[in-house]
Amino acid sequence: MARTRFRVWPRLARLIRYNSSMWSGSYPDWDAAARGCRKISLEGQRRAYERALGEVLAGRALFERDSLLQHQPATSWPLMLALRDLQALGISRPTVLDYGGGLGSVYFQHRRWWTSDRPVTWNVVELPGIAATGRRLTHEPQLHFFDSLDEAIRQQPPDLIVAAGIMPMVPGPEALLDSLAALGAPWVFVDRIPVTKRQGKNLITRQVVPRSIYESESPFWFFDESRFLRMLSSRWEIVGQSLSDCDDPVWVEGYQYQWRGYLLRPRMAP
Repeated sequence: MARTRFRVWPRLARLIRYNSSMWSGSYPDWDAAARGCRKISLEGQRRAYERALGEVLAGRALFERDSLLQHQPATSWPLMLALRDLQALGISRPTVLDYGGGLGSVYFQHRRWWTSDRPVTWNVVELPGIAATGRRLTHEPQLHFFDSLDEAIRQQPPDLIVAAGIMPMVPGPEALLDSLAALGAPWVFVDRIPVTKRQGKNLITRQVVPRSIYESESPFWFFDESRFLRMLSSRWEIVGQSLSDCDDPVWVEGYQYQWRGYLLRPRMAP
């Protein structure tokens, strides 16, 4: 009996001591997780984003991430590497498609790099309410907001696709990857992906955002790293990997997840 308790204890310790209070549960599918979430209007999240962007535009923060103000510089070097490569190929003003980019948080994070000799066109695709807020508040000629992917690519096909933090929030991650791969962009940067090496399967949880940030509940994916890498490598060549610049590891259902980014490009024809 004592040996049984000894074998079980490490697993119980992980579950009790290390579980995040923001994510919980292990649901069989997305719909089941959605049924476990309260239906909360997007308006509170939109207002939180708007307040945070106001602080950035006023110069009281460098950028915001999920409405949380960031005061220290942070550079996503895989993103900058892709942009430098495009410029070296003669694309003097690359077009970036930022899918699920909020109010342009990644754009403002790197704004100090956008100069007259390194210009970009940055197109954010977001939910209509958030996109409308971006159009109303921002007046930077390089930054544009669209309500749909089709609308954005009609304006300009992308040279670089950024999908930061959106993959865990969609019902079908593989379908989204298919849609992005079909655009044929020379570079893709998928960032802020929570992965673990030990789970062996993907996990669907219930995410409850603390009210101190904004009130929200929704399903949320955590990925087994080997499975996620297979999803990527079936569509692109994986050029490099990186740790997220703003997210600390979290424990969910007894496993530690790190937030990673993956720099991708189309596979060369044989």
